[in-house]
Amino acid sequence: GKILVNTLPYVVVAIGYLWVRASFAGIVGDRETTDIMDDPYLIANWNEKYSTIIYTIGKYIELLLVPHTLSSDYSFNQIPLINWGNFKAIFSTLTILSLLAYAIIKAKKRSVIAYGIFFFFITFSIVSNLFFNVGTSMAERFIYMPSVGFSIVAGVLIARVTGFSKLGQFPNRLKVGVCILIIAFPLSYKTIARNKVWENNFVLYKEDVNNAPNSARIHLYYGIELIGRYNKTNQIEILHQAKEEIKKAIQINPDFYHAHYNLAVAHEKDGEIDAAIQSHKRVLEIKPQHIKSTLGLGLLYGKVKKEYALSVTYFNLLMNSNYREANLFDNLGVAHAMLGNFTSAAASFEKGVSYHPNNARLHYNLAITYNNLGLKEKAEKHYEQAFSIDPGLQKVN
Repeated sequence: GKILVNTLPYVVVAIGYLWVRASFAGIVGDRETTDIMDDPYLIANWNEKYSTIIYTIGKYIELLLVPHTLSSDYSFNQIPLINWGNFKAIFSTLTILSLLAYAIIKAKKRSVIAYGIFFFFITFSIVSNLFFNVGTSMAERFIYMPSVGFSIVAGVLIARVTGFSKLGQFPNRLKVGVCILIIAFPLSYKTIARNKVWENNFVLYKEDVNNAPNSARIHLYYGIELIGRYNKTNQIEILHQAKEEIKKAIQINPDFYHAHYNLAVAHEKDGEIDAAIQSHKRVLEIKPQHIKSTLGLGLLYGKVKKEYALSVTYFNLLMNSNYREANLFDNLGVAHAMLGNFTSAAASFEKGVSYHPNNARLHYNLAITYNNLGLKEKAEKHYEQAFSIDPGLQKVN
C-alpha cells in the first residue's frame, strides 16, 4: 500500500504526458496501413504472424546474450514469416514459457530473478507486435528498457556463481572481477567497433546492407546515400551502384513505392529518361496520389520530352490535390503556353500569383502571357511587380 501511494505522483505525470502526446501524435496502433513496409504482418495469417513474433522475441533474447550481428534496421523482409512447425518458433516458445513459468513460481518468494524476468516481458510487451503493430518486425532500440530486466537477472546470476554475498573474502572478489572482465571486455569491444559504423548514414547503411541483406529499406537507404554522394562527386559508377542497391530493394518488395520513386530519380540523373518515366508510372500504380512522381512526370514530359499535352495532364492532377508550390503553377502555365493555349496559361499563372504574390517568375511569365494575349496594361503591371521583386529580370518585347 505504501508503494502504491508513493507511485501515484508518477502515475499522474505519466497520464498527463500520454494525454498530451496523444493529442498531437495519436496513439500507437490507432492507424491502419496497407503498406507491408509499415506492417510486416499485413499478409500473414494467424499462424504465420504469431509464430514469427514469438521467434522474434527469442531473437531479441539471443542478441542480449550474444550481440552479433547488429543492424540499424530489420524491416521487410529481413525476418521472413515462419509457422509453428518451424524449429525456431518452437525453441523460442519453450524458452519464453520456461522463463515465465519460473518467474510465476518464484514470485511469491520475492525472487529478484523473477522480478527481472517480469520487468523484461512487461516493458517489452508494448513493442512486441503482440498487441498492436509497431511498424517493423524488430528494432534493437526497442530492447533498451527491457534490457534492464535482463541485466538484473545477469547480475544476480553472476553474484550467485561467484559468491558475491561473501565479497569480503579475497578469492570471491577475484572471481567477481574476473567474471565481470570476461563479460565486459568482449562486449565493450563490440560496442566500440559498432560505434564507428554510426559515423554517418552512408557508413551505417553501407555496413548494414551486409548485416541485414534482406531488408528492403536498408538497400533503399544506402541507394539514396549513394545518390547523394554522386551529386557531390559526379562519379558515374557511384550512380550505377545506387541504382543496383535500389533495384535490390524492389526485388525484395516489388510494391515499395519509395524505392521506385528514387530509382526514377537515379535514372533521370543517368540520362535514362524513358526508364525514369516508367519508374514514376510504377509509383502511381501503387500510390496514385504520390505528389513527387506526378510532378516528376509532368516535368519530364514537358521540359525533356517536349510532350506538352502529357505534361499538362499530370500537372492538372496536382491541381486537384493540396500541392500549391509555385513551380506547379509556373510549369503548368509554360506547358499551356507551349501548346498555344495562352488563356489557360494566364489562368495558371494568375492562380500561382494568388498563392505566391512575391514570386517574381510567376509575375514575369504572366506578363509575357498577357502581352501575347494583347493585354498590354495587365502585362505592364506584372512586369513592374516582377522587376520590383527581381531587378535582374529583363523585359521581353
